[in-house]
Amino acid sequence: VEFRGRRDGRHPLLIPSTKNNMVSGEGESPIRYQLVPVVVDLTHGSREQVMDDQPISYRVAAQELRREDKLRPFGAVDGERISDPRHYLYLEAKVSNQHSAVAAAARVKGEDFWRFGHLGRADYAISRDGWVRTTIELPAGAQPAEIGFECLVAPEKSWPLAGTCRVEAVAKVFFLDAEYRPRPSLWRLPRPVEIPAGRLRSFQVP
Repeated sequence: VEFRGRRDGRHPLLIPSTKNNMVSGEGESPIRYQLVPVVVDLTHGSREQVMDDQPISYRVAAQELRREDKLRPFGAVDGERISDPRHYLYLEAKVSNQHSAVAAAARVKGEDFWRFGHLGRADYAISRDGWVRTTIELPAGAQPAEIGFECLVAPEKSWPLAGTCRVEAVAKVFFLDAEYRPRPSLWRLPRPVEIPAGRLRSFQVP
């Protein structure tokens, strides 16, 4: 959409216009925020690396979720609301897809079933290539015994009826601590893996 709003020099002046923080060039506010741009090298990580480098951003995000009433109890299904950000296992991986989409999974110690990041929905699986950040909701205090990757045929593809996922690297797997700061990484992928659609590859977490 071509921007037709006001500018301050070359800077377009934007204002939130929806409940999920889409922005518009129309509207007024007595308060203005202007963040200092930061140059970031994304050749070895996802865009969320910016948050890891500035951990206070996780706390600010959690406060915003609470203020906007976007949090729900653990394990509940409630529209687009999410659980407390500290209930998620964060996973950063480099992936490539061939007519496919990949979903991260974790099995908690003491459980005999898997929990998936895509919540069982093929359209929530990751179908793009490159570095990505995804999460898996786990019970508070739980530790993963295994981490896995499931390969699905890309949901928008009617043909071919098969695909292949490649997980080239996993840079970090972590939880947030009580203060919303990233904890040390729990695990890294030992080697790149290819996964045909319809299969899941799993790895033990020490």
